[in-house]
Amino acid sequence: MSSSQQWTTYKQHFDRTGNVLPSKTITSPDIVEGYIKPWMAEVSRDAPILDMGCGYGHQLYALKELGFTRLFGIELVEESLQMAKSELTGFAQLELADAFDYLPRHRGEYQVITVNDVLEHIPHDRVVELLRLLWDALKPGGILSVRVPNMASLGSSYAMYMDFTHVTGFTEFSMMQVLDLAGFVNHRMVSRLPKPYFSITQPVKTLRRLAARGVWMMNYLLHYCVFWLRWQRPLPSQIDFNLEMYTHKPAL
Repeated sequence: MSSSQQWTTYKQHFDRTGNVLPSKTITSPDIVEGYIKPWMAEVSRDAPILDMGCGYGHQLYALKELGFTRLFGIELVEESLQMAKSELTGFAQLELADAFDYLPRHRGEYQVITVNDVLEHIPHDRVVELLRLLWDALKPGGILSVRVPNMASLGSSYAMYMDFTHVTGFTEFSMMQVLDLAGFVNHRMVSRLPKPYFSITQPVKTLRRLAARGVWMMNYLLHYCVFWLRWQRPLPSQIDFNLEMYTHKPAL
């Protein structure tokens, strides 16, 4: 099967696995709040941000809702790009492009590049090549934010093999290893522990947040019991279904 054939029915797969338009899922301030990441404190609202592999545009839509104004996206699957355009016309510049072709034409342009659920699709022998292109496309001091399925999670096999186009898996240690090879520095993990919340006037939100934190903590304990029983060292610091990290291109 050729590379192009793999993507001809990708929208069908995308829909089958529960993906819908961002305007139907990012529907409240609580959901938008979940897209706030630590790296955003380092970035002005008018900084140029590229979402590589933007899919239906969820990341860009959330950034728009959070007040970021210079948004760009590239996508390899034309049908997915059209869905993103229907959601983001007037708010983001979107282009059908392969990152290996696009990034060399945009050296030093972006303050932030987000790469969500993409690197697992990249063949093992091209991951560092792509990361170096991302490094080149960032401004000095720029930020790369990545999200991949977490191979340290007990659900990692399901995450890896639910998509035929997944070919490379990562733990936090292998992710930092390839980021080092590409020249990035100051890698930071993003915790997915739900933030605490308490409000007398919003008891439902308070209970939901408490329940979410409780579930997260039970999942954490389950994983660490398993790793402890196996004498696994080093222990992972992240056990969520997805692994999120951000890192930096050195400043001049």
